[in-house]
Amino acid sequence: MATTFTPNYGFDLPAVSDTGWGGIRNQNMTDVDGELFAPRIGQSALAWGATTTVNLASARVFTGTNSQISTIAFSNVPATFPNGAVVPVVRLWLVLTNAGAFAITFPASVTWLKGAAPIFRASGVSIVELVTRDGGTTWYGEGTFPRARLFRDTTDQSITTATDTVVDLQTEQFDVGGCTDPATDRFTIPAGGDAGVWLLHGQVRWEANATGTRRLWIRKNGTTIVAEAAMAPTSATDHDQEISFLVNAPLASDYFELLCRQTSGGNLALRGSTVAAYTFFEGTRIA
Repeated sequence: MATTFTPNYGFDLPAVSDTGWGGIRNQNMTDVDGELFAPRIGQSALAWGATTTVNLASARVFTGTNSQISTIAFSNVPATFPNGAVVPVVRLWLVLTNAGAFAITFPASVTWLKGAAPIFRASGVSIVELVTRDGGTTWYGEGTFPRARLFRDTTDQSITTATDTVVDLQTEQFDVGGCTDPATDRFTIPAGGDAGVWLLHGQVRWEANATGTRRLWIRKNGTTIVAEAAMAPTSATDHDQEISFLVNAPLASDYFELLCRQTSGGNLALRGSTVAAYTFFEGTRIA
């Protein structure tokens, strides 16, 4: 019978009854040794579309160019070894050109360990590595840290004297991971971000007035004050007040607000600005 070849690396595969089996096997063992020592990984080009299927029967490295909004799907994920004894760990890499040019949606089976999906380059190459240990039921990828900022834009907010008031933040400057909502003025820990360490930072710009005190708080879940900053202005000019808080391993859905209080004896304004530099509340996961 004629010699055939293995499907991936093309090693010689003579018929069992061929007298040349021993010599060919000896030659191929050198090739096998080389692949074990410095392995090469097969790659395949993706057919990019509204649904882009990553077919693991064809490769482990997949290349593609993001030419339209797409939803990623996985197929033929190995669930067992040939003998069926154990479930293999499977790794894959997506090498994507212009991945940020259009939105990419990953299936719910993908868990981003840092809490948010990767931020892709709109121009250039981005690489994503994913790992599964249960036949594709769950995939794990590093992703990126969630972060967001809300700010007070063009109009000022009037703060009544001697009254605890939530700072009204009208505009979302950026939100990676679904942390903020201008309708509620809250910074919320997203699902997947609860295992980390977060840094929250807020600032308000008070209207010029040198009477009384100014206080700023970060409040958790509508009840618990977790950080406080106080000051007594000494000059009648607009002045900034800042506050920061390090949050260790919060629960998913924990939310934080920025509160303020002033005792000038009358109403005072918190300044708004289109450059998001005056009154804002921001946060990021840092570990």
